[in-house]
Amino acid sequence: MKLSNDEMKSYLKHVVELESSVYMQENALQRSRNELKLDLPPIEHIEQPERKQFHKPSPPTREELSKKDKTDKSVYIIALFTAIICEIIITALTVQNAPIIAIVFTLFVVLMCIVPILKITQYNKKQKELDTKYEKQMEIYDKRLKSYEESVESEKAKYDEELKAYHRKVEQAKLLHDDKCATAKNNYEKALRLVNSLEKPLRDTKEILERLYSFDYIFPKYRNLVAASTFYEYFITGRVSELEGPDGAYNLYEAELRQNLIINRLDNIISQLDKVRENQIILYQDVKKTNDTLKGISNDIHGILTTTKKIEDNTELISKATSLTAYYSEIVAQNTEAIKYLSLINS
Repeated sequence: MKLSNDEMKSYLKHVVELESSVYMQENALQRSRNELKLDLPPIEHIEQPERKQFHKPSPPTREELSKKDKTDKSVYIIALFTAIICEIIITALTVQNAPIIAIVFTLFVVLMCIVPILKITQYNKKQKELDTKYEKQMEIYDKRLKSYEESVESEKAKYDEELKAYHRKVEQAKLLHDDKCATAKNNYEKALRLVNSLEKPLRDTKEILERLYSFDYIFPKYRNLVAASTFYEYFITGRVSELEGPDGAYNLYEAELRQNLIINRLDNIISQLDKVRENQIILYQDVKKTNDTLKGISNDIHGILTTTKKIEDNTELISKATSLTAYYSEIVAQNTEAIKYLSLINS
């Protein structure tokens, strides 16, 4: 059955609306799924307490006499005993025969004994001073050691309390984080169900569009948004009155493609909207409407993402997606009208 001019305009109008709807729905669904990601809140960081460090005092070191001092003392003691022994021997040998010589030697030996005796006395005095100094240092050390042990004990008790408080805070933070994650996951599932609800109307729209195309009024090569919207513009502007023939929409469409007056690739159309507006106004309006709708849907998705991060359970998730819900209602209404049109054609 061949359609009249007015019938073809009506037919193309519904085809364009459905093609535009499919294009918009596919983009909306893809963008929504790309942007809707589960973003779990981070767990609160709790600073772990640090134990204060104390340095244990070192005990005083007793000063040692130099090796030379020790050797000198031994030498002086030996010299003293040697002198005494020599005096005894000399006296025994010379006292009867040469008393004067014995007296002289005795005086000499006595002088020899004075030096080691003085050295030994000096050494003992120095050692006594060292012992006294060491005892005082030990008294100071004992006080410092006692203070150190008291400080360590006090700090240990304080640290143990802080550590217990830290573990309590960590446990509370973990429980709170688990609650936040559970709420975020729950809200995310709600948001995902909302986005997935766009699948059914998209399937319905594609099915209705296929049923429209099944009448074979349009050649399969031209069953797409760009060609259908361009054909529709040709008809409503009176440039053509039929699809086929030398003066038909097919021929004009191919001619304008060769002259680069129109664009037939959607990716190029999106990037060259100004050029499309000049020669393909219907297509321009459809693409612009799609872009505007997608902006609103993106804002809804961002709002949903913000909502899923909240601590409290969100009961207004659907109401936040105003563009999505309005868009959903529009698609359902559009599909309903398209079904009525199909029924009219079949009758």
